Amino acid sequence: MKRLVLLAAVAMLAAVACGGDDPNASASENNEAVVVTATDNTFDPSDIAAGAGSSIEVVNDGEAPHNFSVSGSSIDVDVEPGETASIDTSELDAGAHDVECKFHAGAGMTATLTVE
Repeated sequence: MKRLVLLAAVAMLAAVACGGDDPNASASENNEAVVVTATDNTFDPSDIAAGAGSSIEVVNDGEAPHNFSVSGSSIDVDVEPGETASIDTSELDAGAHDVECKFHAGAGMTATLTVE
């Protein structure tokens, strides 16, 4: 009986220790870069989820310059057409943050960034 309990405990410990290799985990769960595409007047996705301390790669697939600004933070990055910018989220607290393109917010180019 002791052997069975010990075997079960070892199996459980191994399952927990290997849990970081879940191929179905999102980029935010693995602290990998999250990709956001800026086109003319939209962010895709508009609901962005990122792990604490992860980075966001903003790709400008539009024809106009765009911007990625997070309200209440120092994050304010311009991205030229065809370019990619890396955004460090380490200064952000967990929770929802408003994002906008300062050039096109009036046209509805906004998003929500949730730091997990």
